[in-house]
Amino acid sequence: MIVLSENAMIAKGSMRGCYHHPDRNDLCIKVDLPETHKPATLHEIQFLNRIKRIRRKRPFEAIAQYYGSVETNLGLGAVFELVADKDTQNVSEIFMNLLLQASFEEHLEKYQTALLDFKSRFLKDAVIARDIRPWNLCAQRQKDRSIRLKLIDGMGHRYFIPIYDYIPPLARRRITLQFEKSGFSDVTTLREKYANDPSNKWAGTSNAHISSSF
Repeated sequence: MIVLSENAMIAKGSMRGCYHHPDRNDLCIKVDLPETHKPATLHEIQFLNRIKRIRRKRPFEAIAQYYGSVETNLGLGAVFELVADKDTQNVSEIFMNLLLQASFEEHLEKYQTALLDFKSRFLKDAVIARDIRPWNLCAQRQKDRSIRLKLIDGMGHRYFIPIYDYIPPLARRRITLQFEKSGFSDVTTLREKYANDPSNKWAGTSNAHISSSF
């Protein structure tokens, strides 16, 4: 049993809270909030366990690494890598926050490069996500001040027959269509599309893993 305290919370959304792992500085734990009526964490764990089994435990390239489930004082928890900046070791900022900063134009080229790199790595992972939006991406700062995007939430799908999990080429085709629908063509489009999106219900520090559906 892992005990999670309120002081360890990094951020929370409408469904889940994300906490620092009490024994590992490089890990975090996501658990359902008490008022949540859907087992979001259980569904995520079941999906990721299936994907890791099918893909023979190959590490993800564009998704925060998943390390299994644990029992906590707050219920079932999913353990993930804590995405932290390489230069400071601070918890990485969500991408949406960077897109909304006044200095956006100054860093536009860097953000665009990071977005294209993420899309390439995510297609290589070929894992279907139900919610690819900029507040579900962490922008991990590298030592050279570039950023590397990682999906920290929104994994899984609601397809009754999980054919995409078993056939990566089909998954990549579906992901490409999802990118087009979600405005992932360029960062300016993302900024305009999601700046006032009411679905963005994140809450937490300005420097934390934050998501609408944690």
